[in-house]
Amino acid sequence: VVPDSGWVGLTRDGTTASASAQVAAIAVDTRYRLTIQVTGTGTSVSFSVNGGTVVTKTTNLPAITTNLFPWFGVFNTAGVARVWNFSRAHCRYGS
Repeated sequence: VVPDSGWVGLTRDGTTASASAQVAAIAVDTRYRLTIQVTGTGTSVSFSVNGGTVVTKTTNLPAITTNLFPWFGVFNTAGVARVWNFSRAHCRYGS
């Protein structure tokens, strides 16, 4: 959606996608814990990295009845080799 040098949250309502403000910067050789939290009413989604600042989006959200899934991607705009290691995912439903 937009090039950025840091972690951003992305929402898409089936037609329009939009990125949040930068959630956190990215540093070489750093582990990250990415958190995505959707309210029970489906009116907002919050993103945070390593328990830091929470960035909340309320626009371009899918309908509350839409099945959701997390998607993580790395886009290399520097034209040099990158390594992406994914170690685990944890989902918790409920409050």
